[in-house]
Amino acid sequence: MMRPDTIATPYNKQHSQVEEQLIKINFFFAERSMPIFIGQDVGSSCIEFCAQRNPDRLFFIADSHVWDLHGEEIISYYGSHFPIETVLVEPNEQCKTLDLVNRLLEAAMAAGVTRRSIIMALGGGLTGNIAGMVAGLLYRGISLVHLPTSFLAMSDSILSLKQAVNGSTGKNLFGMYYLPTASFVSVNFLRTLPQVELVAGINELIKNCLVFDAERIEILLSLINQPQTCSTLTQLLILGIEAKQKLLLQDPNEKNIGISLEYGHTVGHALEYQGYGLSHGIAVALGMLVASAISFKRGWLSEQEYWLHYELINSVNGNLQFPQNLDLDTTINIIRRDNKHGYLTLCQDPHPFVLLRSIGRVEMTEGKPLVGVSEDEIITAIKQAQSDAWEYFHRINCAQANIWNAGVG
Repeated sequence: MMRPDTIATPYNKQHSQVEEQLIKINFFFAERSMPIFIGQDVGSSCIEFCAQRNPDRLFFIADSHVWDLHGEEIISYYGSHFPIETVLVEPNEQCKTLDLVNRLLEAAMAAGVTRRSIIMALGGGLTGNIAGMVAGLLYRGISLVHLPTSFLAMSDSILSLKQAVNGSTGKNLFGMYYLPTASFVSVNFLRTLPQVELVAGINELIKNCLVFDAERIEILLSLINQPQTCSTLTQLLILGIEAKQKLLLQDPNEKNIGISLEYGHTVGHALEYQGYGLSHGIAVALGMLVASAISFKRGWLSEQEYWLHYELINSVNGNLQFPQNLDLDTTINIIRRDNKHGYLTLCQDPHPFVLLRSIGRVEMTEGKPLVGVSEDEIITAIKQAQSDAWEYFHRINCAQANIWNAGVG
């Protein structure tokens, strides 16, 4: 296999002054790839790309909140080139179910979707997952184009073959692997993104640096401390894309070294699923604090490495705290059904966690970046992280909020 060049390259389009700075990245999953186009507004490029496939219609699966903001524009713009149909989904974890997928499949059939149609995913990571399931199931697979509207989706969730929905006992229990046809990233969508959602997306970049991209911590901090211009945001997006490419080039299905991307997600998913109003990125940040507490208690992370987690998370999140009245019993019950169970066979402790041996180095068990952790150890770590978060984020002068409270310029 030829080693692919994943360096971001300019994509020349003479007919669009708006997209003179359009960037194209070929994102590889082993030998297969997905083109990603990044610019302030990539609408005309998306229309050109779709037109080359001669679709009979575009079937939009859209976040209802995003549609309220951009729906008329989408209808006017895409509807002038293709027949379009639209279904709206509520962006909450309780709606991310097989039942919803089934209803969307029936809606697609009623709308006349065929093998020539293109599923258009407009929204954040949740919407993209649902649309990915629909595209993968229709006729055993039709074209899927992502139009991500959140920073988290742009820099992380679209960069995966994994498509999944929740079950009654936990997150992402039912799913498939399916390759999107392309992704079109319009940075202008971030202008209407709530600040808390923008901040949440940066947490996944922090995770990457802590787990396998430590040499870029200073670059990340430098970008965080710059004004939120389109240029800065684009650089952050590319930072996330290039980091994730390192792993998925060699592990496209995320079943080996790619599991390390789950750092912070075991507790993070449990918090997110309980309905405390935490976004995915915020929940993962809290999950990383718990995971670091386990590693610190085991003597793997130094004190400096442990507090580095708090420093990096504070750099964008400010006064981040665990939910009040956190239900530990419910949290443990959800962790018992975490989708990483089954990877380890010889481990005495029951719950698989991604843990750091040091910054940039995951601990391995049976050839997997996972470690068995007992329930007592998890509960102790949650309590420790709760206490340390309160102490740290109150000790830091949160009134001197960083540039990420200023909004996109």
